Formats: sequence, structure tokens, C-alpha cells
Amino acid sequence: MISPTDSPEPSPGSTDHSQRDAGLRAFARGEYALAAELLLPCAEAGEVKAQLLLARMYYAGNGVTADPARYQYWLERAAACGDKSARAKLKRLQGTR
Repeated sequence: MISPTDSPEPSPGSTDHSQRDAGLRAFARGEYALAAELLLPCAEAGEVKAQLLLARMYYAGNGVTADPARYQYWLERAAACGDKSARAKLKRLQGTR
């Protein structure tokens, strides 16, 4: 039984949504380096939106150096979380090899 003073472990994918939202706003303003900095911890914690946006940034080289391996890595993380668009992109990517 958990007492009121115990703090349960965060569930996978639970992060500070305000940080994710700040990263999304930074991306929308074209502040890609800031967006990458804000979104990375969220993506590492399992936030699918952050994973997908980081994948897009690595694909296009927005705020980060374009890196096909990192693009694929973040797509794979999002797909592992159940994102259908990431699965479709991975399937197309694997079909081009």
C-alpha cells in the first residue's frame, strides 16, 4: 500500500507536458535548436509527439545535423510506443534499402 508521502514511479511516457509544449511552440516559431533541447528529454521519456518531431528534425536537419540513423532511431522509438505513422514511415524507409 502506498502512503500519501510515497511518490509512485512515473509511468513510461509520462513527462512534463509543459516542457513538451514549449518545445512544440519553439519548433513552430522556427527556433529549432531550442526545440531540440526541450524535446529531447521528453522523447527519451517516451513522449511520442516529441519522438516524431525529433525524427522530423533529424530528417531535415532543423536545429540538429541531418542524420538518417537518428531519424530512424526516433521513428523506431515512436513505433515501439504504438504510433502508426511512425510504423508506416519505417516500412517505407526499409523498402528503399
